[in-house]
Amino acid sequence: MKRMKMPLIYTLAFFVFVIVFLPKTALYYKAETLLEPFKVSVASETVKDRGFDLVLGKGALYYEDLHVADFSKITVTPWIVFNRIRVAPFVFSSEMESFIPKNVSSFSVQYSLLDPLHVIIDGSGAFGTLSGTVGLTDRNITIDLAPSVELTAKKPFWLKQMRRVEGGAYRYETTY
Repeated sequence: MKRMKMPLIYTLAFFVFVIVFLPKTALYYKAETLLEPFKVSVASETVKDRGFDLVLGKGALYYEDLHVADFSKITVTPWIVFNRIRVAPFVFSSEMESFIPKNVSSFSVQYSLLDPLHVIIDGSGAFGTLSGTVGLTDRNITIDLAPSVELTAKKPFWLKQMRRVEGGAYRYETTY
């Protein structure tokens, strides 16, 4: 038993050191440069490496010159076996109000080595609740939306692109 205990402790300590000393801030700025060809940028944010995660505070999201949203906090959790990006809360800009209700309570994207072939998406807000998966091998995206009364009253054009399923929810499926 003692022979197994020490290698497990060393392995666990190695993973903790890798997570804590990972250059998360440098990786974030590299990700920002990788988004430039897609004309997506984040502005006025504060970046703080807290050891086990990276926190972006109070910033704005832009697509080309269009102000898309303002966020309070984005938490990036880059653990080796479980990775998550959580945005909570954020507000769409007034230009986006005709497409979607303004307030979003939370939105998260997570990836785990326990299910390495899928990325999980979850969200909730004034639009309702959203859940979905991205298949990495079969290259498909499935998103289920349970719309709020506010969203169904607005009748956005993109809701017509989704297929209605039982229970009053909508589903969007596509391949990439």
